[in-house]
Amino acid sequence: MPFSPRTLLPIAASFVLALVLTPVVRMLARRYGAVATPKTDRWHKRPTAMLGGIAIWLAVPLQHRVFVPHTTYFWVILRASSFLFLVGLVDDIFHIKPYQKLIGQILGAAYVVYYGLSLPWSGSALLNMALAIFWLIGITNAINLLDNMDGLASGIAVIAAGFLAVGFIDTGQLVEAYMLMAFGGALLGFLVYNSNPASIFMGDCGSMFVGFFSCELRTRKYDRRSNTQSPPGAGGSDPCTLHTNLRHSVRYGHCGSCPAVPLHQGGRDHYLSSSGCSGNVRATRSDDALWICRALRSHRPYSCSELDWMSV
Repeated sequence: MPFSPRTLLPIAASFVLALVLTPVVRMLARRYGAVATPKTDRWHKRPTAMLGGIAIWLAVPLQHRVFVPHTTYFWVILRASSFLFLVGLVDDIFHIKPYQKLIGQILGAAYVVYYGLSLPWSGSALLNMALAIFWLIGITNAINLLDNMDGLASGIAVIAAGFLAVGFIDTGQLVEAYMLMAFGGALLGFLVYNSNPASIFMGDCGSMFVGFFSCELRTRKYDRRSNTQSPPGAGGSDPCTLHTNLRHSVRYGHCGSCPAVPLHQGGRDHYLSSSGCSGNVRATRSDDALWICRALRSHRPYSCSELDWMSV
């Protein structure tokens, strides 16, 4: 696709929307007491507004309706991700149980699978659907667990969206490219306020929306109908992200420096303990280093990349 001003419109529109909406959400969150208070197992040192995911979510669908062609694929992605946003929002407000969030994630993943997302890794259709559900839920929770440092989850998601959008443009998959550019623009607008020291956090509504949205788009790696394939490293770090959190699950409880808290509960150790960083590493430096690692990993090929959208 040749470069044109229209190429940058989705990014600019969603960036401006998020840039304007985030302070409004922050003000309302502070007014109604939706703030995260400082704790010993968290990095922030002052009360910080929550629910920043609302600004991200509003920015993405609003400009999608203008700049992104409305296909079945578009509506499936948007509806499922919005449902996960609502599940996260309910958790932010009412603090629901982890198993209740998991039920919501399963329902969202099942909706996507019903409309044709498949992982053709076996000869069994049922097994492929189960693998797809596990993949979607796993990556969503991986991003959710990464949201424990200022700008970490949003920064990693921006880098991933940027690399994958370039790959989709190169292969002529313009709907996916526009969706990712708009998504990345919204994250950049939010990142202005979420960078260290953050004045607002995205909350579960944001991390679940960001994780599920980016996961759905990244999983469309190979389309047999159009014989097009995304570049081999565009989504390669998703397995790395999932592997990092699985490693943390296995190692949990075996490290003397890890606090005795459940895995689903937020804390400093979710990424740092798995990546080898000690608890006294400054959050800003660790955050920057992880962004760089994420960008470098975006060039790494991943062998299991043949994921196919098939008609039901």
